[in-house]
Amino acid sequence: ERVGHAVSRQGAGMQYLFVLSFCLIVACCAGATVCPTGHFLNSTQDCEPCHKGSECTNTTCISCTPCPIGTGKSFDGPESCTPCPAHFYQWEEGKTSCYNCPSFSGTLSTGSASFVDCICEDGRYIAAIGEPPQWECVTCPKVGQCEDNTAMFGDGIWERQGDAGLAVLLSCPAGFLLFNRTHDDQQCYLCPVNSYSLDAMEGCDKSVTPFSCPERDCIDCPVGGFCSGGDKFQPSVFNSEWEEEIFNGKRTIRVKRCPPSMVLVRSEDDPTLDNCVVCDPSECVQCEAKYPGVMHAEREADVEAICKTCDGCPGAVDGLPDGFAARGSAPSFLLMLA
Repeated sequence: ERVGHAVSRQGAGMQYLFVLSFCLIVACCAGATVCPTGHFLNSTQDCEPCHKGSECTNTTCISCTPCPIGTGKSFDGPESCTPCPAHFYQWEEGKTSCYNCPSFSGTLSTGSASFVDCICEDGRYIAAIGEPPQWECVTCPKVGQCEDNTAMFGDGIWERQGDAGLAVLLSCPAGFLLFNRTHDDQQCYLCPVNSYSLDAMEGCDKSVTPFSCPERDCIDCPVGGFCSGGDKFQPSVFNSEWEEEIFNGKRTIRVKRCPPSMVLVRSEDDPTLDNCVVCDPSECVQCEAKYPGVMHAEREADVEAICKTCDGCPGAVDGLPDGFAARGSAPSFLLMLA
């Protein structure tokens, strides 16, 4: 009986220890203070898997944190957030997915955190288009150089619409014409040899916004000079004077004065005919041709007739300057000696 009693008491003690351990385990689980990886402690002190857009990568966790930029997670679970795949990006924390790169672009690696990581293919540049703005890789203007998300647009002053919108050509230097029929065709067109331009905006429709400038020709060089391209003009006759004048709405180079013994040819209808033509043989050596009225011809075909009369010369008698006679007549000083 003593032995049995002792055994009975020992068995009771073991039962007590088992019940105590069980109660401790239950109490610990019911009142948890930490959770395993990928879980958080909820309001009832239970461990719950991290929700979508969040993670906990520590060995023990109390709370989950938002997915970092460049990652996303679209489900509830203990798994970590996943880096954005190639050609995708995410610039905000706590997101469930990543954004596609614009068409004609891609990233160089995974986990991209900005659209800037989306590199447009050569011949295109990144721009914010529409309202609300959407990033697009747009075709580079044909005079531009666009590669690796950098763009250079050639001659003239260019501006991006908004902060990072389409590139717009605003103005061109003298000697050029501004073309902007389409975004891709925008350019400052340099006038070639034998032509010129003094105003790049001539011929543009400025009544619309943005202004419209179709492709058009530069002004032809007058026959009395040489145009080496751009806005360059060099008179053929030394000491002749030329001036700028508005002709048919365009800034045009016109002849104003020619040296003595010459006729100034200047048409009211065609500036390309402007010239200084020598009288041969010269009978009007003291006459400086000026526009209007002195030794002035509308056409080169009239030069010979003007030379015969020295038309408009100051001090002329019967159309000839003092001391001169008509062709075939002796000069007045010889007649006095006879």
